[in-house]
Amino acid sequence: MARPVAGRGEARARVLDAALDLFAQNGVNGTSLQMIADHLGVTKAAVYYQFHTKDEIVMALYERYEATLS
Repeated sequence: MARPVAGRGEARARVLDAALDLFAQNGVNGTSLQMIADHLGVTKAAVYYQFHTKDEIVMALYERYEATLS
């Protein structure tokens, strides 16, 4: 049986959560999109579907943090 697919917003949040964990462990430069995909147990293409670059992930994390300040 196929695994249910998460909604786009939920999938993006999972990528951001995984990226934040890995950035804390390895730094931004020490973390690759492949590492994020491996951490989530998905393909790198699945990460690319949500974010085209690591810079987009960093910016999304910044925007998420900034939203908590308001």
